[in-house]
Amino acid sequence: MNITIHLRDGLKITKESVGFVAEECAETLNNRQALVTAIDDIVINKNEIKMITPADEPSNPNIEVHLHDGSILRLLDDNYSAATIVQKFNEPSVLMAAVGDGVINKTIVKMITPVSIETATA
Repeated sequence: MNITIHLRDGLKITKESVGFVAEECAETLNNRQALVTAIDDIVINKNEIKMITPADEPSNPNIEVHLHDGSILRLLDDNYSAATIVQKFNEPSVLMAAVGDGVINKTIVKMITPVSIETATA
């Protein structure tokens, strides 16, 4: 899977990541005992990471993550539950939360919604 690591200064690093699992990555990034982490072969200061997302938008996204900067991420979350996301985001020890197939710093999120299905009228 190709992922993009978005940093606070706007830098984006896109690379292939073998075995990337959003939940495991979020758990590692929330370890308060460590200042830096390795994402495959990149050593990075955890505080600089804004989010980690799939490099390509999924072909069938089911959630939209609206960010404070006005951008919208479309992600796939097979087990989407608003209650579960609220619980994660309200946990004081969590800064980086797995949302579908991405990991996002909860302070940059404005809202998360299911993808609207629009029907065209003839």
